[in-house]
Amino acid sequence: MREQLGLPTDRPIVMSGHQSEPWHPGILAKFIAAEFAAAEANGVSAWILVDQDTGEPGGIDAPSRDANGRLRRARYQLADAPNTEAPFSHQPSFRPTHPDLSGVQPASAAQGLHRWIEALEKHSGQTNAAHQTGSALADLAGSWAKPDHIVYASQLRSTDAFAALIAAIRESPRRCIEIYNRCAAEAPEAHIAALHAPDIDAQLELPLWVMPEKIGGLRRRATLADLDTVDGSRLMARALSMTALLRSGACDLFIHGRGGVRYDAITEHWMAEWRGQSLVPTTMATADLTLGIGCESIDLADVNSAHQRAHKARHDPAIVGDQDAGAKKRAYLEAIRSAKAEGASPAPIFADMQAFLRDYRRRHERAIGALREEAAAMVRRYGEREIVAARDWAFFLYEDEALDLLRNRIRAEFTRRD
Repeated sequence: MREQLGLPTDRPIVMSGHQSEPWHPGILAKFIAAEFAAAEANGVSAWILVDQDTGEPGGIDAPSRDANGRLRRARYQLADAPNTEAPFSHQPSFRPTHPDLSGVQPASAAQGLHRWIEALEKHSGQTNAAHQTGSALADLAGSWAKPDHIVYASQLRSTDAFAALIAAIRESPRRCIEIYNRCAAEAPEAHIAALHAPDIDAQLELPLWVMPEKIGGLRRRATLADLDTVDGSRLMARALSMTALLRSGACDLFIHGRGGVRYDAITEHWMAEWRGQSLVPTTMATADLTLGIGCESIDLADVNSAHQRAHKARHDPAIVGDQDAGAKKRAYLEAIRSAKAEGASPAPIFADMQAFLRDYRRRHERAIGALREEAAAMVRRYGEREIVAARDWAFFLYEDEALDLLRNRIRAEFTRRD
């Protein structure tokens, strides 16, 4: 398999992978770890870019402030005619557009988006969107993770290992699916859906995709009947069968993130029971980085406190620092209590106090308004907390120094083990 994928056969290979679309720093961490692990084993690192998945190669999210100062998750579309239904391998490469990025924050995110657009432009002559985005990502990641080899998942269909997988499915399709479904059901936290297993064998759902015949077409789930009616070059491995192939011969160690570790345990059990096959080991690497948008974290108590202060300022002059007026308000309240205690009507005193408060509000309109605006801003900031705390922005939106630190921390883990 290695030779068929263009990989070396004389040294260890450490592999990791992801879809051919912008990755967050947790994905970058896997590729950094693969590089250090390969060096430790005197081997090479390889990336597997999953090009059979659907997505939006021209779309990317970034934090942005609108004209009202509200922070939001903005979606920037860099392709003129986005197609989110076709696999990346069956979407054409494109010349990126240049949207208005003036609201993007922080500055590193705006700079990163400009670099991403430049990288997409550089590789706009690639054969498809998967190769375009994959090459652009490799360029931008190069300061922190540089693979010795890049493999696209679509290459697996040309290997002897894939042919052997198809042969094994033909030999025992129902057993393949029953074991797959049982293993998936035993690990519900991985969220792997069961394969459809009707009574009619020809309709059995396989762990394969039938890829479209032309650019822009749609993939579909393969059935057993497709093995006899569809050109074999259109069949591709789905998630678990893909990692089963990779871990059966393409590498010596596979590095997953949090999700991959969960679902690939299913792969191990499935392959062991169905084919009696042991797969190479996996390990996990990930990272949690926020963008540092510059907004301090606040909680609901902060919001409530600001609202209470703004409301109270209308009735308590001491809130805006007018201590004399505050003392006079307290004197009014004491006079009202005394009138009630003596059986007299407090209405005249209350009317005088209201006139006094109207005058106070007029004199301190600006200060009271500022507290009201501060409370409204707190509400906005509380609503922005998920954006501020988000860790799934594309890695190139982060400060270079943050990614340098990530690489150094991963290097330190390998150094410490030595």
